[in-house]
Amino acid sequence: PAFAGFASSVEGDVGLVHLDAHSDTMDDEELYGPHWHGSPMARIDDLDQGGYENHAMVGIRAYERAGFPDLVAETGIQVNYARDVREKGIETCIEEAIAHATDGTDHVYLTVDIDAVDPAFAPGTGTPEPGGLTSTELLTAMDRLGGCADIGAMDLMEVAPRLDPTDATGMLASMAIARFLERRFPR
Repeated sequence: PAFAGFASSVEGDVGLVHLDAHSDTMDDEELYGPHWHGSPMARIDDLDQGGYENHAMVGIRAYERAGFPDLVAETGIQVNYARDVREKGIETCIEEAIAHATDGTDHVYLTVDIDAVDPAFAPGTGTPEPGGLTSTELLTAMDRLGGCADIGAMDLMEVAPRLDPTDATGMLASMAIARFLERRFPR
């Protein structure tokens, strides 16, 4: 809904940069229907203003829908898996994501699921997956993303404070948003 709201408020196509452990490209689920936490990217692809061809994912490493590699090949989704971040570095992966999301679009939406980060650094989330970004990699990514003038809106989601008695997840999420905004609106 946030992407749809942003996309309907601007003229032209909207690219998407998506940091997450999961692709969230699942379609209708018998139990949940078409709208559930595994389907938002499929719903964005259904919109006129957004689509997989300008969708860039960073940090993916968990169970995916059957045929996810085929979906990537057929639609042009750009994916830097968590292993790619380890091999190429977060800066390169974010630069590639920005280049893909801005290619032929007028605006970009940024969505960050805190489970992109390894649960050793951000345990307070509903679907933690080992092998994720470090806290430093997330903050570095947010610095660079904050400097991308094409990004017109962002969200950071799935922080579950009750699942983290240390408050490390909430503090990291707050710092990530602050770093994005500080870079976006320098003094």
